This record gives sequence, structure tokens and C-alpha cells, in this order.
Amino acid sequence: MDPFKTLGLIVLGILGKKEFSTDKEGHLVLSTEEGEKLNAKMKYAGGEFANRFKQSFDELADSNTDGELGQHDLIAKALVGAIRQDVFAELNANKEAIKTELEKEFKQKLDAALNEKAIDQRFADLEAEKSRLEKENAILSAKSETDQPEDRTIGAVAKVAEFPFKVNQKHFHNRMALDYIHGNSSTAIVAMTNGTFGNKTMGGGPTDTIDVSEINEEFGTYLNDPARRMKIYKDILKPTESRLYMTKVLAINEWRDTKARIESVVQQFIAKWTPLGKVKVTPLKIVNRRHKINLPIVPDDITGGYLTYLYNEELTPDQMPVTKYVIDELLRPRVSDDIEYKMIATGKFVELDPSSVAEGGTGQVPEKSMDGFLTILKEEFAKTGTAMNFWSPSLGWSEDNSVNYFEEYAKWIKKLSPTLAKVGMNVFCDPDMDETRRKKYREMFPLTKDSDMNRVKIDFSNLTIVPLENMRGSGIIFSTPKENFIELHHINEASGSTNLFLQLQNYEVRVFGEFWLAVGFAVAEWVFAGIIPDQESGA
Repeated sequence: MDPFKTLGLIVLGILGKKEFSTDKEGHLVLSTEEGEKLNAKMKYAGGEFANRFKQSFDELADSNTDGELGQHDLIAKALVGAIRQDVFAELNANKEAIKTELEKEFKQKLDAALNEKAIDQRFADLEAEKSRLEKENAILSAKSETDQPEDRTIGAVAKVAEFPFKVNQKHFHNRMALDYIHGNSSTAIVAMTNGTFGNKTMGGGPTDTIDVSEINEEFGTYLNDPARRMKIYKDILKPTESRLYMTKVLAINEWRDTKARIESVVQQFIAKWTPLGKVKVTPLKIVNRRHKINLPIVPDDITGGYLTYLYNEELTPDQMPVTKYVIDELLRPRVSDDIEYKMIATGKFVELDPSSVAEGGTGQVPEKSMDGFLTILKEEFAKTGTAMNFWSPSLGWSEDNSVNYFEEYAKWIKKLSPTLAKVGMNVFCDPDMDETRRKKYREMFPLTKDSDMNRVKIDFSNLTIVPLENMRGSGIIFSTPKENFIELHHINEASGSTNLFLQLQNYEVRVFGEFWLAVGFAVAEWVFAGIIPDQESGA
């Protein structure tokens, strides 16, 4: 509830009333006795609270010609006028004293703490108390601006520390955003109406137009901080669903596993050097691939979405500058989707001849930027003499056979590699296959309930079924240890091989990005896969 409406109820309670009396003009009627009682209880305005409150109420009543505000609303707003100056003066006077007292108490308790846990707990308590005081101050400050919605202002104040970045409020897009979130959307409406969201040459005066050079300047300032820039790079390449099951390694142009692999290290003691033999394995080469991002930004295309985002999330431009919005809401989700659903599973690398590409021409689709892990499995399956393990099931794939199909696959792995089967692996599979298996399993065993339908072990095995959305329609299931499922990045990733910069061109701000990414398997012998022919899987 509005804190001043609550206080209004308290004021009525002091007088033992449910409502104030008013005359025919809507002005407040207070008896001498009621005025004295209010002045005695409400220690504001130097003993003149009742007079100040009545004056404020009457002025509001005179302006309330359409009757939009009820009496409780008038009381709340009148209270703001009656006590605002006194409360704010008291807060400002005590702010430093409160801060000093909190710091003093914290230091005393810190010196007396006996262990690290006690220190951490007390620090958290003090921070919570400090936050509570700041929020109370924010509520009173927000209410002093009666034309600003309370919840939106409080929300903005509460989140101010999340994104420490100070935007240039002289830039039109920031002034427009501040007007918009404070309930005054006139600037935005004018800009939308006359088409002045673009470059200044697109029309309109120099003070009511988004300038691409201003956005370009803001991008440069935002990306100039090394810590923020590195976080952006990591966020852009944040692991997607399938990459959570991979092991990240670093290389320059290509990578091949060179670690010695042995079956065992323990043996009966004898005073002679008798090393155990290495396992015969086939290391696979993974070629690193370089990718780029080209994202043209026309201010007119993003401003509506940007304003809506600020409004819905209750953020200010300092907390979510337009540059962060472009990176977080437009760029990163698109990069993640391209990697997960077009590149890392089903991609097929096609060498691009630079001479065949014209400046400004259509770029190559992401599907041709790298070989995905499903592409690698299919090519190995078709290769004569592959060292990977491919299953030839005795039964074909069908709904009736679906449960037995997965169980037979588990038995096959156990026979080929008892150690890996015992330790446990994931069975990555086409979600369509898993859904068919689950339906059949429920039909066969109606009283059996899975606690997590997407993380189910195949019966009588230590193999966990993991359907991956980027495998849908492939008709493939495969298993490999996590250390064998490789996500390859550039060895210099942290120092600049992953790049992000901007270029100003006419009415556009062009975002350029570069990164390296490839995927594959370290050792062929540790890959176990089953591939259903296309005509059987329905792919």
C-alpha cells in the first residue's frame, strides 16, 4: 500500500474518524480541538501541521474539478505537502550520522569476531539494514515527485547497482528513455510520429533525433572497460544446451589429443621396471574454425523495443544502456541459437572463396561455418575402416521396439567397453526417439513413474538418456565420455582472438564480432553410436 495512504489512515485514527468532514466546496473542515490534537500527535511543521495539512488539502480539492481523486487520495497527497520538507530535512540531517553509526558498529563487531563465519554473517546483516534504510529513503524521495509512478521509481532505485555504467544524458535516446519510464512519453511519441529515430539528416531538429554517432560513442565507452568487455565476450559464447556436455580445449589452427592413454597403473610388486602397455587409440584431428558476426543496427529498428524493455523491467538507461540492450537482447540470443541449432550439431563446413563475395553482399549461412558433431558421426559411419564404434542392431527402429532398442544399445556398449559402461556415460539422442520410447515405456509399465523424464537411466545400466534438441529428426543416438567430447576454442581467446567492435556507416551502427569455435571427438575408439537409416527414422 502507498505509505502516505497508510499514514492518512493513522491521521484519521488519531481523530477517531473514518473520513474527514468537508464543506460544499470540498474544503477540509477541522475543529479547533481536532487541529490541536493533530498538532500534538504529528510532530511536523513546527506545531502548524493541522494548518499546513488543511491548506494542502484545500488546494488539491480546488484542482480536483473532475473528481478523479477520492478523499483518501487527497489525504495522501496533502500529507506529502504537509510533511515532505520536514521529513527530507530530517533524513538529510541524519544520513551521515546513520552511515557513521553503521560503519562504527560494523568495525566494532568485526574486531570482536572470533571466526570468518561470524564476520560474514554480521556483514550481511549490516548490508541488509543499510539496504532497508536506503529503500525507505527512496520511497520518500519518490513520493516527493507526485507525477512519477511510485513502483517504477522504487524499482529503478533498487536495481541501481546492477549495471554500473553512466550514460550521457545529453544524448537524445537517453533523454527520451528517461522521459518514457517516468511516465512522460511525449518525446518518444513525437519521435515515432515524425520518423526522427534515425540519423539527423533523416528529418527533425538537432535536439529531437537519435544520432548514430551518439550510439557509436556510447558503444565505445561501454566496451572500453576490459572487465566488462571480457564478460561480454564470455556471455556471447556462453555454453548452450549441448555444449554443457563437452570439454573445452584451446588451440590455434587445429587440435589433436596427445595424452598417453593406458588401461591400468597398478600391478603386483616385483623389483623390475615393467610398464603396462598403452591402449591402442586413434586420436582425431579437430580443425579450428574462425567465425564472424555482422549485425547492422538502425536506431529506428531498436528504439521501440528498447523503450518497452526498460518499461517492463523497470530499469533506467544507466542500468541498461542501449549498447547493453543490443548485446544482451539482440546479439547474444541470436549467436547462441545459430551455434546450437545451425552449427555445432548439423553444420557442414564449406570453404568460402573471398573473391566470390562482394562488399555488402549476402553473407554465408551459419550452417556452412563448421562441421557439427552429427555431421562428423555420419561421415565416420560412411567411412571404410573407421575406428569409431557403430552399432548394427538386430531389430529395426519402431514404436513397438523403442524400449528394447535402447536396452540393446546399452548391452552393446557394455560388451564393447565394460569399464566405460560401468562408470557411466550419457546417451545423447534424437528427442523424437526418446519421446517414442517414453510413451511405449509408460504403456508397458503404467505404474512406473520417472522422477525426471529428461534424465532417465536405461534399465539395468548406468547409461543416462539425454535428448538434445539440436539432434531432433536425426535418428542418431551416441555415447562418449565428457573428456572425449571436445569444444575447441582459440588459445588466445582471452587476449583478443574473440573480438567485438563497431563501425559507423551512414544511418547504421555496424557491430562486428569474431570468434573461433569447432567441435569433435578426441579419440575415435571412445565413440559409440547408432544411426537409423533416414527412411526408418522419418528424418
